[in-house]
Amino acid sequence: EIRDLEVTSLKKGNSGWIQLKWRNPTNPDFSHVNIYIDGQTAPIFKHIQNQAVEIQGKDDKVTYIIKTVNIDGTESTGTKIIISKADIEQN
Repeated sequence: EIRDLEVTSLKKGNSGWIQLKWRNPTNPDFSHVNIYIDGQTAPIFKHIQNQAVEIQGKDDKVTYIIKTVNIDGTESTGTKIIISKADIEQN
């Protein structure tokens, strides 16, 4: 799984943009990261290797799941984080 997950509010007007930043596993079998919204089968971001993404926050709380993928294509259970626009604007 990823480590050291951080959420940062980005100053892009009053849009609620956030950055998710983390550290990838050091396992040699690690390939990339996929990010899902909980309950959806298709990732909203896929094949991420740079350890960060920018997401525009939603008004309602959204659960994001960050899954690591090994070189064989097997996904991990994932790391969950719940974020809403209101939570970000308070930071």
